[in-house]
This record gives sequence, C-alpha cells and structure tokens, in this order.
Amino acid sequence: MKKIYSFLVFIALSCVFPIIILLNIKDSITMEMVFPLLTVIIASLVTVDILNRDNPQYMRLFFWVFIYVMFGIAPIAQLAKYFYWREPRVNAYSTKLIINGYLVIWVGLIAFEIGHAIQQKRRNKKRIPKKSGLRIRNRTDVLIILVIFILAIAVTLYKLSLGKEFFQYKDVSTSSSLEKFGTVGLAFLGLLSSYFPLYGCLLGITDLRNHKYSLLMKVGYTILVASLVLYLLITSNPISSSRWWVGTIYIALFLLFFGKKKYTPTLLAFGLPFLYIFVFYYLAIFRSEFHLSKILNSDYSIITNLIEGDFDSLQQILNAMLYVKYEGVTFGRQLMGVAFFWIPRALWPNKPFNTGEFIGKYFGYSYLNLSAPLWAEGYINFGIPGVFIFLFAWGFICGKLDFSFGFHQIKEKLNDRRDIILFVLTGSQHLLVRGSLLVSTLYLLPPVLFVNLWFLIKREIDRIKTLQLQDDMNAFVPVAEFRGDKVNKPKRLDPAQKK
Repeated sequence: MKKIYSFLVFIALSCVFPIIILLNIKDSITMEMVFPLLTVIIASLVTVDILNRDNPQYMRLFFWVFIYVMFGIAPIAQLAKYFYWREPRVNAYSTKLIINGYLVIWVGLIAFEIGHAIQQKRRNKKRIPKKSGLRIRNRTDVLIILVIFILAIAVTLYKLSLGKEFFQYKDVSTSSSLEKFGTVGLAFLGLLSSYFPLYGCLLGITDLRNHKYSLLMKVGYTILVASLVLYLLITSNPISSSRWWVGTIYIALFLLFFGKKKYTPTLLAFGLPFLYIFVFYYLAIFRSEFHLSKILNSDYSIITNLIEGDFDSLQQILNAMLYVKYEGVTFGRQLMGVAFFWIPRALWPNKPFNTGEFIGKYFGYSYLNLSAPLWAEGYINFGIPGVFIFLFAWGFICGKLDFSFGFHQIKEKLNDRRDIILFVLTGSQHLLVRGSLLVSTLYLLPPVLFVNLWFLIKREIDRIKTLQLQDDMNAFVPVAEFRGDKVNKPKRLDPAQKK
C-alpha cells in the first residue's frame, strides 16, 4: 500500500502540478526551462525514495519540497514569462548563467545527500541500547515552562503598552517594531515571546506524555501547557505574523502528535507542494491593506503566486554568482557576520549585513528584504567549494535529526531533545534554507542551544537522583538481619565444586 501511495505522489509531483503550470503559461518550452523541469523530476524521485523508507525522514522531506517548489515549479513560470522579481526586464540573465546556476544547485544537492547518507551509515553501526527501566519525574521542567510563560506574558504586555495590537497587519506591525527596537532588539523580543514558548509547549506536552504525575500535579501542569499553547496561537496568529512562522507552529504541533503515523510522510509530501503552489498566495491576504485589495480586486492565477518575491531563490543565487564574477569571493567575510551575530553593530561598525541585503545593495535594489539561499551563502563566501561545504553540513545535521527521530519514535516511542529540535527546524527549514543565514541563525540558534542546555541539566539531575536512589537501596537492612535472626544466605561454592 505504501508503494501505491508513493507512486500516486510521484505522478502528482512530476506530471500533474507541472502540467497545470504549463497550461497556465501557454508558451513553448525554452532551453532554460528544461533545467527546472529536470529538477522537478529529480525532486519527485527523491521524495518517493523518502516515502518508501521504513522510518520517516522529515528534515530530508521538507528540504526536497523546498527544492521542488523554489528551483523546479517557480522557475518554470519565471523563465517562461521572462519575469524576475524586482528585475522585470527581458533576458535579465543569460542562458549560460542560468545553466551554470542550476549546475551549482545540483552540486549542493549532491553534497546534501552525501551528508545525510553518512549519518545513516553511522546510525546503522550503532547498537540499540536497552530501555531504561527507571524514569524519574523532573519538576524542573514545570518551573522552566512557568518562567517561559511569565516572560512571554511580560514581553507581550510591554509590546501592547507601546501600541502593538494582536490582529494588526503584519507589515504595519513589523515596521513599527523595527523603528522602536531595531533588528537585534526585535529578534530578542521575538525569542522571548514566540520561539521559547513554542519549545516550552513541545517540551511540556512531551513530558506529560512520557511521565506519570499525581492527579493534582498533572492537572496543574496540563493547565500551564494549555495556556502556553493558547497564548502562542493568539499572539502568533496568521494576521499579524509571517506565514513561515505560523507554518512552523502548526507543523511542529502536527509532527508532535502525528509524526510517527505511517500516513504522515505521504500526506506532507503531497500537501506541502499543493499549499506552496495553490494556497500560499492567499495566505498573504492580511499582510497589508495593499495585499488585501490586490488579492480581492485582481484576477488570481497560479503564475501570480510563483512570480512573487517569496520565490526569489533562483534569482538570488544568480545574483550571487554575478557578484563573484565582478568582485570575487568574500573569503568568509559574510560568514564572519553569521558567527559573530551577537556583537552589536555599535561595537562593530563594519559588521557585514545579511547576504540578501548585501546583494540587494550591490545591484541597487530599492527593496532589501531579500533571500540568500545556502547556495548563495556558500558561493559568495568560497565559490563552488563553499556551496559543497554548506550543503554537506546541512545534510549532515538533517541526517542526525532524521535518524535520531526514527530511532526514538520506533524503538522507544519517546521524544529525545533532538526530536523536539526536529519538530521546530522542520517547519522553519524554509527560513534557514532560503536564507539569509544571518537572519535564520539569529532566530533559530539561541532556542536550539537553550533546549540542549535544558536537557543536559535534566540528565545531570536524573543521574544524581538515580545515584541517590541506588545508595538508599544498598543501605536498606532486612528486618530479620536487624533483629539478629539467622538469614538464609546462599553458600559459596569451593573452586573444586564449581568445576
């Protein structure tokens, strides 16, 4: 049955969706369009391979969905219409540059698959550890989640006192917040009011599912986690929040409850491309009054969606290649900005801007909120070797999370810290792979470090409690021995008797 469903998904991805796009274009296929069509076929075949695996590979699946849409479906419409976002002129990029761009993309895809496969090989060599019969309840989790909830409420009240509204248009909300707090300040407040509450929700739900508490403790803990979930859904609503962040929340919660179901990978493999192609455009209806009137008053077509700025990944890779052609690689200067993102610009005036903004300024774009996919990040730093290194590293990380999730969900049916991280990174992978790397690191790295630190502290507390429990059991004296009665002890055998 699995093979039948995967075959139907392959037909939808490789035939149905591309044919719908071509019918809307009604133009002949040019030389440049062959390469996105080949990418569509490759992504569809890899998706089938993922669906036929015994264990789910969600990080790999979401990565290839991104490839399918951003470098397969969307460029078909863009190349056929000779339209590039913010660059609407005919033949803006030469055929040679487009071909080279796809070769660079395919080099990155090979590197990703190699990194992912290495993790699979390493995981197969590991033995399956025995289940631990001792599972200690750690009330530290409840206290930390309570602190997260209090901080989130405090930050939200602070924002409301400055005039922010829950259901304000996203562009209005973002622009006003940037004026008041700046990029770093806005990111810090976003961590406290959005990212940490999401991790708190996932960790709290996982803790309630994996451990048994007293009735009173369980009721209080459930109310706390439910309040945190409700807070998250209200403050991170589709009206005032970006589409990728709302999707991250829903995907993380969906995977937490349905991630180990057999039908989930198939559902996502078909549903995610469908949402990208046919629904994503409508989700911007509350972005601003301009977007609302544009969507309501214009004739919508699938092509309208695919030539919007959210699908500028191919163009930004081509821009990065042009920059390197004219100026040469930066030899890691852009990467230094990512590594030291925590240093304020006031202390480092020449701190590099995010790569999307950097490329936009170089080519004179008036709008600088541009993407910078991992391919562009690697190419602008170190050329083609940089592309291979960046995508190999990301494939290695995805493989580690994928195989750890499959092991814990199938073998023990428990959630490890890597599973919690996987739930969030799977949904937000669009942000990280699309870039820029500086922005995604600023938002995604601190919560990941926090979760790892949290679990390390929990493991140390569990270890101390386990040792104390063992010491108490060893110190236990039987009643008969305490009274001086004779206790039947097993006799020791002589070496001759042993033989």
